[in-house]
Amino acid sequence: RHGLHVVVVLQRVDQLQHSIAYFVLYLGEILEKDPLLIRAMLLDLLADFESGALKPLPQQVFPLEQAVDAFRFMAQAKHTGKIVITQQRGAQSPAPVRAGASYLITGGLGGLGLVCANWLAEQGARHLILLGRSKPSAAANEALEKLRASGVNVYAAQGDVSKKADLERILAQAAERMPPLRGLIHAAGVLDDGILLEQSWPRFETVMAPKVDGAWNLHALTAHLPLDFFILFSAGASLMGSPGQGNYAAANAFMDGLAHYRRAAGLPALAINWGAWADVGMASRLDSHAQRRWSAQGMDLIKPADGMRAMQRLIEMQAVQAAVLPINWQKINRPQDEPVRPLLRRLVKTGAQAAETAQTPHGPTFMEQFNQTPPEEQRSLLFQHVTAEVNKVLGLDASHTPNPRHGFTDIGLDSLMAVELSNRLQKSLERSLPSTLTFEYPTIETLTNYLAAEVLSVPAVETQPAPAADIDQQTRALLDEVGGISDDDLEDAILKELKDAGY
Repeated sequence: RHGLHVVVVLQRVDQLQHSIAYFVLYLGEILEKDPLLIRAMLLDLLADFESGALKPLPQQVFPLEQAVDAFRFMAQAKHTGKIVITQQRGAQSPAPVRAGASYLITGGLGGLGLVCANWLAEQGARHLILLGRSKPSAAANEALEKLRASGVNVYAAQGDVSKKADLERILAQAAERMPPLRGLIHAAGVLDDGILLEQSWPRFETVMAPKVDGAWNLHALTAHLPLDFFILFSAGASLMGSPGQGNYAAANAFMDGLAHYRRAAGLPALAINWGAWADVGMASRLDSHAQRRWSAQGMDLIKPADGMRAMQRLIEMQAVQAAVLPINWQKINRPQDEPVRPLLRRLVKTGAQAAETAQTPHGPTFMEQFNQTPPEEQRSLLFQHVTAEVNKVLGLDASHTPNPRHGFTDIGLDSLMAVELSNRLQKSLERSLPSTLTFEYPTIETLTNYLAAEVLSVPAVETQPAPAADIDQQTRALLDEVGGISDDDLEDAILKELKDAGY
């Protein structure tokens, strides 16, 4: 239809005057090729609207119930501006939370589940079913007592949402003691991180059980109920990927698909791809090194109050799937960052753009610096580089240099960090490196030696023995004496010394 429209217009322009030219510009294509141009144009237009130099087109607004009248009005072709159909929300829309209904939260006895429980209570809920696999902890019991003291009827149930029989039992028990179920939040989940080489199907099953089986059980057992909301706590990992979390990303992607499946079937559904939570949730249990690495990548943590406000807004918007990802754009736009994740490519500046904006030229790459260094100094430069990369992966600054002879696992480098270190070195050295690099060479010293000898072909520096004149006479005599002892006699003497010392 678009092509036909262009042909018709060209014919009319040609009939009007031959000297007039008509061109079709597709702004979407221009946006992809030159986003900065479109941005500048929009800023100019915005300034003109603010000053009053430009006025919005007039609008003729029809509520959705009068859509037929809107199309009849458009068919008359007598209007100026735009015809708009609106979907009214307000007092006629069902309240998202009802005092005379009950609400189910899976993972409801954990920190994140209790945050959701408190939010529902603040919205007016008076009957909550909090499902957890284990009995509530002391901290959870304290939170439950506060809810009950505020007038909320809380049913703390033990069961596994991934087991259909458990969920059937809990829903049946809740139906006997509580009002009808009108909404649920599926916040249960577990982690079992590991690179793909270390993953196994049992590890995938562990992570997928609460997300895949649990979500499907909730869908199957509540599909006949008139729910107001069906909220699935997914993760940003299913949208952007996350190193070592292939199982977790896949499990959450299933829930994203389930939300769309339910909505297509006319059932309520909302999948929220959360970032990492502060104070509660699985990310809050990460050590300080891991959290610093996360922050260095430009991903901030979600404060519980902010997360609940975002969820409420998404419910009101009747969204099907949405991501809540606090991003520090200054950090994520840095030129030295890793390749941008596909989801953010149109939002994040490339390294060249960021460098141009900051007006700070790039320095030489490590290999340029390495090739300009005298051969006798290259090994030392490489050692410093490897140490600096290890510090970046661990989230340490230069003042906390790890011992180069200590094992990587001893200084806090896990399997995921090992892969990150290998990738960083592969990029900076401009060489292909094995993924098992840090397992085969498990210290900074042995890794540097391997890279120097096998990867970069750094000339070996020969160490000359100390001249005899530098060894005092007593030491030389001792060395001569030891050299004349057989290995067996020397071993017996050492064992006797250890025995006399009490070992």
